[in-house]
Amino acid sequence: MSCLGKGKSRRFWWQRGLTLIEMVVALGILAAIGTGLLVAFNTNARAARTLDEQTVAVNLISAYFEVIRHTDYAPTY
Repeated sequence: MSCLGKGKSRRFWWQRGLTLIEMVVALGILAAIGTGLLVAFNTNARAARTLDEQTVAVNLISAYFEVIRHTDYAPTY
């Protein structure tokens, strides 16, 4: 099997560690994925909050219309 370097330590190509550039690239990829996930979670939370507000508004309007519909009409002259 081939060694990478000629020296006292006999390390093979699969035993070498990660270089600084590889670590920076890996951290950059993880940061991009993490940022994307945070943005997606924030957008989802805002959409859920908006949907809850709209649901409350529709329920209030429906309740008011039911009250108006069941109110007796008495003409005043």
